[in-house]
This record gives sequence, structure tokens and C-alpha cells, in this order.
Amino acid sequence: MICGMVAFGFFLIWISWWLNDKGKLDTSKILIFILVYIGAVMAGFSYYLAYIEREEIAESLSKAALVELVAPAVVMLIKSLVENLSMNNSWPDKGICKTEDDETRPI
Repeated sequence: MICGMVAFGFFLIWISWWLNDKGKLDTSKILIFILVYIGAVMAGFSYYLAYIEREEIAESLSKAALVELVAPAVVMLIKSLVENLSMNNSWPDKGICKTEDDETRPI
């Protein structure tokens, strides 16, 4: 199990290097990688605790992992999705349409 967590960590580091080479790595992606890795480690520990018959501790650790790590990651992903939709679409209230004489008029 420990080898799997270390391998998953190296996989996330490799993905971050790959994104950095393409110029698409920003701080929100780094934060998401960290949150996903910590969540995976906590889930692995909760399975281990359940295996050694410490169900109460495993259940509370799983709840904490879900609330503390997975929920912020999902919120950040939704925020990123809305930002990308807002930047890459032409919304009716944007009103950015340039003519030859540099006038702006609503669409």
C-alpha cells in the first residue's frame, strides 16, 4: 500500500512536469494535485485501519477526508469550469463587439 501511494505521488509529479513543459501549469492545478494526493493517502490509511479492525477511527478519517479534501477540490474544479466558460464564450451581457471605427456596441 505504501508503494502504491509513493507511485501515485510520482505519477502526479510527472503530470505536473508534463503540464509545466506545455505551459499549462498554474497554482490551482498544483493545489488540486496536493489535495488529491493527501485524500488518496487518507483513504488508504482508512482502509488499513478498517483492515486492522479499527472501524470507528477509519470511519471518522474517511469523513474528514471527504469534507476537508474532496469537497474543496470539487469546488475549485467547478470554479475553474465557470471561469473558462466565462472567458471563452460570448455572453449577451459582455457587449464587446468592435467595429472599424472603434465603437463598442452591445450584441
